[in-house]
Amino acid sequence: MSAAPKAVAVRLDGEADLADVVRALDAEGVRHEDLRLHAPSLDDVFLAKTGHRLEGEDAEEPQPVPA
Repeated sequence: MSAAPKAVAVRLDGEADLADVVRALDAEGVRHEDLRLHAPSLDDVFLAKTGHRLEGEDAEEPQPVPA
């Protein structure tokens, strides 16, 4: 027997679809403790459309220089 996932992400095309997702979860007996909505950022949209992150997005953050 495999363990159930602890978290699931679902991409919706509109808010009207959210009720359908919740109904489907309920119909399958999937219990949920938390439900969060996330509005995509411009970076999310760019990645979804191009398959690439914005320039500098993957760069490591600069390390502080000791004084």
